[in-house]
Amino acid sequence: MKKQMPVRFFFVPLVVLAVLISIGCSATPVARIPGATYELTVLHTNDHHGTVLSKNGEAGLAERAAFVKSVRDSCGNVLVLDAGDINTGSALSNMFAAEPDIMAYNLIGYDAVTFGNHEFDKSLSVLQGQMQQSRFSWLSANIKKVTVPGSDPLI
Repeated sequence: MKKQMPVRFFFVPLVVLAVLISIGCSATPVARIPGATYELTVLHTNDHHGTVLSKNGEAGLAERAAFVKSVRDSCGNVLVLDAGDINTGSALSNMFAAEPDIMAYNLIGYDAVTFGNHEFDKSLSVLQGQMQQSRFSWLSANIKKVTVPGSDPLI
């Protein structure tokens, strides 16, 4: 059996590039001053795994929201991205099909999220529901919808 490199190693830089290009192409043009320097702060998370609540004051979504807010308050241009695996982890997140996580990501103001392998742990309808709840973009470069005879449609 041929061992493959994890997709995340190639996928994350590709997604960041795609987001930066799409923002550059869709945003309102800004007057540029020749010779001026511009900054973009990129905040990146991954492998959230349903960690809604903190553990000893660390790692929860409230702490993350406070950190993102503090960065936004001090930096002009901030892009917030997640490389996937929002799903599957805590009992709270699992019981509610990551709805608390998606709601928090919306409130935090994530710009884009990629699909991790755990986004496919549940049915396609659950994933589609999560995508509909989201106010951020879901990005992927290698997912397609297929139908396997005798089973539910797969992405």
